[in-house]
Formats: sequence, C-alpha cells, structure tokens
Amino acid sequence: MSGDLCQSILDNHTKIFEGIYTKNEAHVWEAWRILFEFFINAPESSILKAIDNLMSISFFEIGSHYLHIMIQHLPEILLEHKSLTRFANQGTEKRLKGRMYLNVVR
Repeated sequence: MSGDLCQSILDNHTKIFEGIYTKNEAHVWEAWRILFEFFINAPESSILKAIDNLMSISFFEIGSHYLHIMIQHLPEILLEHKSLTRFANQGTEKRLKGRMYLNVVR
C-alpha cells in the first residue's frame, strides 16, 4: 500500500471497520493513528504517551504479535534509522498481493 492509502485508512478507520472490530481494536487503531500523525513533529513526551497507550491495550487480541517491535522499539528505530522506510517490507507485500489474486482466480 502507498503511504497515502495507509494514511487514508488510518484517518477513516472508524468508518471502514465499523461493526467489524471490537472496542479494544478501535482503541489500537486510534492509538496508531495518533502515533503516526505526530511522531515526526511531536515532542518526545507525546510519542512516549502514545506508545504507552498502545502497550496498555492487548494487541494480541487482533493477532498482531509483530506490533511488539514497533511499540516497544519505535523510539530506538527512529533515532537510529530516522525513518521506517527500511522496514516497510514492500516486496513481500507485493508478492503476497499477487498470490491473493491467484487464489481468487482459482
């Protein structure tokens, strides 16, 4: 997904997933939206507050165990690499998208 599409999903998650996700999952999505909206320009305390909020919500309920890396280690990753681009995994996403289309066609 492009950055614009991801941003659109984050900005409209309440409409997109209405009736699909639980209240807890809605809090997780909203915390991520806030985190991504402010992580570049926000003071460090705002970033840490958003991360702490995410840690207090059980993200295991939505089957996203890999989020631990982003939640627990995001400040260090941003300090060292200055961006999340290196970890975007776009090649894998594109390959899986192709497989998804093949599965639909079969």
